[in-house]
Formats: sequence, C-alpha cells, structure tokens
Amino acid sequence: MQTISRKAMNPDLLLDCSEADQVCYWADVFNVSPQAVKTAVRACCSNSIPHIAHYLKHVYPSERCS
Repeated sequence: MQTISRKAMNPDLLLDCSEADQVCYWADVFNVSPQAVKTAVRACCSNSIPHIAHYLKHVYPSERCS
C-alpha cells in the first residue's frame, strides 16, 4: 500500500466524487472504504485531498495503516 504524508501532498489536488475510479483510488490510498471517502468530502465541505486526509486520519484511525 502506498503511503502518502500530508506534507508530500499537493495542496491543490482535488477529488472528483463523480468519478468512481478516483474515489476507489483514494480509498485504497487511505485504506478506508469508498463510502468513508465520500463521507469525508461531505463532512469537510471540501474535495481537497489534504483536507480529506486530515479528516480520515482523525475520524477513521482504526481503518488506516500506520
């Protein structure tokens, strides 16, 4: 599994939730379900990958790989 640190992420990187392949890709990267990624987008009111990563890190810590 690919590990991505928040510092290494491009702050301008955005997720297009209408593209299932993008949602699945980021779900694999963050080691969460695609539904968790969509929930993070709604909760953050943002489709910014760094914002989604921050949310998932704090809300879904048990699902993530260290």
